[in-house]
Amino acid sequence: AYVGDEHPMHIMSFDNFPRVALDFEESVHFGLGQNAFEDWENIPEEEFRHRIGPKYQAFVASSSHIRHCLMRFHRALYPDLSPEKMLEGHTQHCLAYVRQMILCSADLTLEPPNVLSRQWEIDRTGARHVCADWSAAQRVSLDLAARWQQFKKQMYSDL
Repeated sequence: AYVGDEHPMHIMSFDNFPRVALDFEESVHFGLGQNAFEDWENIPEEEFRHRIGPKYQAFVASSSHIRHCLMRFHRALYPDLSPEKMLEGHTQHCLAYVRQMILCSADLTLEPPNVLSRQWEIDRTGARHVCADWSAAQRVSLDLAARWQQFKKQMYSDL
């Protein structure tokens, strides 16, 4: 079992993480309000908690933590839609966390000069970025989840 800070730093080595070109585009998903509620609320558990090691300890990857925080921001904007009472401290933590993660990843891709003034409904495509391939991380997450489910199934069948 992992003790204290003695655990892997990442669920996947950066050396093995493929890079992809991604054109940023506006989307009908993950918007604002009632119509976007399900997009924000449905982060599958297997993409959020990663159980690793001999005792399947639960960890959260930073990218999943950021997605969780974006969900919290949507809830803060629309408290009447939220299934739970908003805790200001939790939302403040998320604001600080997302700010720090933006600084940590410091994407220096240049955006078009009109990025702040263009009509988003018409001109829906932004700059091209080189990104980590999130689908590779998702595959690792799903593999870890399958191992965890198999372990639980085996543990309960032995009882």
